[in-house]
Amino acid sequence: EEATTQLRAKLESQSFVAVVGASGTGKSSIVHAGLVPALRGDRERAWEVIQLVPDKRPLHSLAAALLERLRAEWQRDELRERIEDWAGRLLR
Repeated sequence: EEATTQLRAKLESQSFVAVVGASGTGKSSIVHAGLVPALRGDRERAWEVIQLVPDKRPLHSLAAALLERLRAEWQRDELRERIEDWAGRLLR
């Protein structure tokens, strides 16, 4: 619960929190069993939750997950170009 509380406090001051760490350290448990249910139960604010498992190009995975939310607004050809652009921006 303490980790969930800390993550929730971070989200109050910034709109993005990445949970990273070595394999087997409980990242998924903290997010799936703690943080996400807490955010979905928030009656004061509607939270947008985007979850992903990064592949060998983690910033591209992140860009793709974020852009997936906007995909309906764009043509398919444009989506690949935007993923590359956003991933490049994340690298800066």
